[in-house]
Amino acid sequence: MGDKTWSEFEIINRFFRTIGNQSAEGVITGIGDDAAVISETRERPLLITHDMMIEDIHYKSRWMSPYQLARKLVAVNVSDIAAMGGKPLYALLALALPDPMEKGWIEGFRKGLEDALDSFGITLIGGDTSQSPGPVMVALTLLGKNDDGTPILRHHPKVGDTLYVTGTLGDAALGLIILNQKGQSPALTEEEVFLTQRHLDPIPRAVLGQEIASKQIATAMIDISDGLIADLDHLLEEASIGAEIHVESLPYSEAFKHVASHYHESPETLALTGGEDYELLFTSPLPPDRLSFSSPTAITPIGQITDTPGIKILKHGNPVSLDAKGFQHLFHQKG
Repeated sequence: MGDKTWSEFEIINRFFRTIGNQSAEGVITGIGDDAAVISETRERPLLITHDMMIEDIHYKSRWMSPYQLARKLVAVNVSDIAAMGGKPLYALLALALPDPMEKGWIEGFRKGLEDALDSFGITLIGGDTSQSPGPVMVALTLLGKNDDGTPILRHHPKVGDTLYVTGTLGDAALGLIILNQKGQSPALTEEEVFLTQRHLDPIPRAVLGQEIASKQIATAMIDISDGLIADLDHLLEEASIGAEIHVESLPYSEAFKHVASHYHESPETLALTGGEDYELLFTSPLPPDRLSFSSPTAITPIGQITDTPGIKILKHGNPVSLDAKGFQHLFHQKG
């Protein structure tokens, strides 16, 4: 048969997307969005999402404490619910832990989990615990709802819509570079600490996502976990349309502006392709001067949806090419 390489999304689409009846009663949106949407009735849909974190794949124990691991596990799941405009409600936790365990690990993880769940008003309702023959593996299933019963889906952007992004881009990816080089060294500058914290302890835009949904201004929305370009590609994948991004409009934190060039030859590429910012990317027919939110988080227009398929990156009107598009897990099959 020969060796093969699949991306995580190819595995999902090739092997799992067609299992079962995706249009079965109660399934409003199945595989392919930030969270599934199920309900006995369409008036009260339930949002369901699931994410895992594996030691040495998603994080390094030398620079992420059990407390931080638990907080981030909650945050990445909350971000998926936020991308649907929903409110997180209930959680199921799965742990696979080595024997023997590091002293104090479970206490630290438990404290981080409690603090994170409490901050979002989430109730832990169950889960599973197992022994792992190798690395630590943690996973969370999160359930939520939309107040008005109308989740924002990924795949409905319209030609002419403006592309908006919340917060700033590139911070988490730059923070990961710093962590891999320096860890959580006491010698880190204030700016480097800010950037590493953006990677270790992201802030999902839960309240802002709910407000965007309640005002019914977004035609499509996704959270930025794999990188701006990769996640925009997900937003466009079921429509014969495209998008333009204006690089000069990308929002950066002051720390990113001051530090990025010391760690990466192209800060713009890092902002376009670096993942784990967990900001929201959404499309809307409304211009910036008609958007108003109670949240202090900045919302920046960075481009528009076009009728030409594909993603075009422009800098002061001139096309820019990228070698990378964002993060994907890759899987190889032998034989």
